[in-house]
Amino acid sequence: MSGTKIITPKKFKEVFLSHAEKEKERIISLWREDKKFTELMLGYNEGIVAKTAEALGQKYYREYWTIDAVYFKRKIQKYFSKLGTYAEYLSAAIEHENLFKTSHEEMNKLSMLNCPLKVLITYPPQDEAPQLLKEYADILSRADIFKDFTLKRKHLMVFRYLNRPEDSWSFFVYQNGDFTEV
Repeated sequence: MSGTKIITPKKFKEVFLSHAEKEKERIISLWREDKKFTELMLGYNEGIVAKTAEALGQKYYREYWTIDAVYFKRKIQKYFSKLGTYAEYLSAAIEHENLFKTSHEEMNKLSMLNCPLKVLITYPPQDEAPQLLKEYADILSRADIFKDFTLKRKHLMVFRYLNRPEDSWSFFVYQNGDFTEV
């Protein structure tokens, strides 16, 4: 497909962190204000995820068919209303969940999508992260019926540990039934 750009988990991490670092103080100050924090992460103008898309040469859209955010290169207009947004293909699908205890639902949703990169961002205490990764791996291994999640349709898990005094992000990619740190 002409113009197809595969965003690797490593590249997403690098670009995302560069934008998150610029917003470090706002991340800390807005954390307990769900709507403002979500806007900081996902907002069109100032959102870290939107800025990451732009830096990766992608178009950004929020709430695309119940997906929090997607990246894409081009819209299809031939068959659809010029007013709507219908992506030719998704480069990435991103779910952002402030409440880590319900993040399993988001991982399940991502497992059903056909795109090269699927990202879940959530905020558990650091001591709960290993168990969450095991649970997410179980969800993905059950959904990986064509056994291509390791090679073609990558799943990236992004944790921020808000119970630590320093700004702390961790990135894990699903590979062969388990998550490994990026």
